[in-house]
Amino acid sequence: MSDTGHGHISSTRNPRIRHALRLRQSAYRRAHRQTLAEGYREIEAVLRNGVPIQTVFACEELLLTPEGTELAARLQSRTQTSGGRFHTVSRHVYGRLAMRASVGGLLVEIKPPVHSLRGLVPHPNERLVVLEDVDKPGNIGAVLRTMRAAGSSTLILATHGRGGTDLMNPNVIRASVGLCFDLRCVEAPVEEVVGWLNRQQCTVLAVSPEGRSLYRTGGLPGTVACVFGSEATGLSPIWRDVAHAVAAIPMTPGMDSLNLSVSVAVVLYELLRRGLSEPD
Repeated sequence: MSDTGHGHISSTRNPRIRHALRLRQSAYRRAHRQTLAEGYREIEAVLRNGVPIQTVFACEELLLTPEGTELAARLQSRTQTSGGRFHTVSRHVYGRLAMRASVGGLLVEIKPPVHSLRGLVPHPNERLVVLEDVDKPGNIGAVLRTMRAAGSSTLILATHGRGGTDLMNPNVIRASVGLCFDLRCVEAPVEEVVGWLNRQQCTVLAVSPEGRSLYRTGGLPGTVACVFGSEATGLSPIWRDVAHAVAAIPMTPGMDSLNLSVSVAVVLYELLRRGLSEPD
């Protein structure tokens, strides 16, 4: 595998490497609108969705499988046609770049798509998910996987400006196995999200322990926005004011919470059951 003239990097002081390392910082990612993806399935999702690849870092010593070699060749071809960069790197440099062990010797620097509420239109009768101030990337990634399984295609992160997890976080990409590129993901202030839901005439289902049992909640017509808070703080009061229904997931005595992705799964599949339809 040649390096297409872009050069081999053996020092962590190289400007390309220093830039990539700084992309682990949220403020730096946001300023440059770039992030990192590693892992074969995650990179396949990048390619599948046409996400612009700006730089590829490949460690030939770690490309030990036909799958890895073939993927590296496709990445090399993509950078040749798109004007991106392809660098081979030493094992030491790759060790500094990699965010987890055993990811196969490939890491890509990408410019992920940025969606906004302004251009977002719900699909007919969609069950979309709203997460308020969820700050754990692993939770967001797990929710995305749950949504994909249940046929939900839109995730909105509603924030109060406290610097929660951003959708470009490499750990969101990892935890979702790249599904963050397959689904429509938007981040916006809570007030804007509430206004958008109202304009789109969405039925708002707030999920909170203070509600009545999910299984006794009445009809939820049209497009339904299922709103969840963080495991630590739950939903803010604004959602009780705007919700058409507040539902609780019933639990046996002694239990007061579920993992966020489990809660999302319970609600989405209950709505599917009511519609007697299979996930798309």
